[in-house]
Amino acid sequence: MTKPPANDSTSALAALRIVGEENIYIATGEPVDAWCAIRATLEADYPLSESLIGYLRTTATRMDELSTSGIPAEGKIAPAIATALGFRLRGGTNPFRERSDEAHELLLAFDIRDEETKDLKHPGPKRAPLSQLYDRAAKAHVQGCDSCAKPPSAATMRRAWRHFGKMLSRRVDRTPVGQGRRRSAISERKGELRRLRAEAEDRRRGKGRVP
Repeated sequence: MTKPPANDSTSALAALRIVGEENIYIATGEPVDAWCAIRATLEADYPLSESLIGYLRTTATRMDELSTSGIPAEGKIAPAIATALGFRLRGGTNPFRERSDEAHELLLAFDIRDEETKDLKHPGPKRAPLSQLYDRAAKAHVQGCDSCAKPPSAATMRRAWRHFGKMLSRRVDRTPVGQGRRRSAISERKGELRRLRAEAEDRRRGKGRVP
């Protein structure tokens, strides 16, 4: 899996996007998700991961076969290309509509992190399960989101956390290191996350885009 270096010239949001897009492709196996991950990686001028190289290698082999051993009949070219790219031609779902708004998804993940923070600051007898954090975050999110008429579904919240949770989770802040280094690292991380959130909010309102 791709892991952008901390000192890369890529913006923090673009770095999260690379890892997040690849996480989605690995989870779904959908070619649309593969191409979104490829685009995010290339736009950041970062090397493609093994999973994306594997997808491109398989697709290139299939495309080559269309001009040699598997030449499609007239009228069957488009379905043959779709199959070569990895699309399933049966079923009622449109894979292009399945793609969620990335900036919105990141803001959902931040809302889950906020609920996780509250849980860590005021722990009860047991730590709240993720399902409870998702529910609380969804209800909080809808209060300040112009595009959400009702709280996002549990599936939407799960997808957002699967996409960005590993990088946003407060549990990352609790990694044991030397006390001075830990304070410095957490302070730097908080500043980076504030910038990330501002970028995502601007992008959601159409003021910017991921580089």
